[in-house]
Formats: sequence, structure tokens, C-alpha cells
Amino acid sequence: MKTLAYLFADHHAGGGYPLRGIEDSEFSLKQIIDKAIDDKVPWLISLGDTVDAAKSHADAPIPLRNELRKVVDAGGQVGFIDGNHDKRRVPWLLDPLFYHLDCSVIELGDHRWMGLDYRNREELLEELSDLPNHVHGLFMHQGWGELMRFEGTSQCSLR
Repeated sequence: MKTLAYLFADHHAGGGYPLRGIEDSEFSLKQIIDKAIDDKVPWLISLGDTVDAAKSHADAPIPLRNELRKVVDAGGQVGFIDGNHDKRRVPWLLDPLFYHLDCSVIELGDHRWMGLDYRNREELLEELSDLPNHVHGLFMHQGWGELMRFEGTSQCSLR
């Protein structure tokens, strides 16, 4: 079976988490991009927190967008949703070559996936109550209570 998409999240370009010992996100993302190109994967999708708005400056996404354009140049597509750390009025990855997947549906094989940017609990519950019937799965950046290992980090519940 052919791989239809590579997914990544929490890159935090321009910020990262060096205090937690996580400072190699640039190298990690370069490996993902190179692998997506080598494997000719149709989609590379960011599931949010690609940039860290609190720690980044306006130029932070420029090198990131340049790297991601390599996927498009190789014939792939780049999609993204915004997470809680990069959510803003104009998305950091807004680029005519990339697809902002918020409330958009893409086909991966026989399944249709819809992206949802990070939302607060009330907005998310409203959005989930009105999903199109033809959607089989969701790309999201939410902390689900039943799946989080740290108490207090969840924004929603599966119940």
C-alpha cells in the first residue's frame, strides 16, 4: 500500500524548546521533507504549532516556507492547520503554494479528511456537531483529555 501523506506537528520554528532539551526541530523537519521528496509522497501536512507565535518574529516562517516549497517543487502538496501556539488572523504558513486545510476536505486514497485549526472548546464542539457526512477523518491540533498524560493540558474530551 502506498503512503499517501506524511504528517508532522509541533515544529515551533523560531522558538523551539531548548529548556526541555528539544532544539533540533530544524534538523528533524529537514529529514521529514527529504523523506517525503524521496518517497514521492503526495502530501506533507503540518498538524499545527509549526511556528510559535509567542517566541517567533515575523521572519521566522520564511526559511520554513522555503524548505516546504521543495516538496511542491518535487511534485508534492503541502497542507497545514494552525495549532494553539501558531494560531493568528493570518496563518504563518499562508503561501499560494500551500493548502490551509481549515474546514477543507482532501482525499487520501478512498477516504476524505477535513482539517480543523485549533479552536477553543465551545467553537470546536459547535464545529464537530455540524461535520459533513462525507468526511471520514479529521486533522486537528487539540489536547484530548483521555489521551493526554499531563493533567490540565486537555482542551476537549472524547465523551
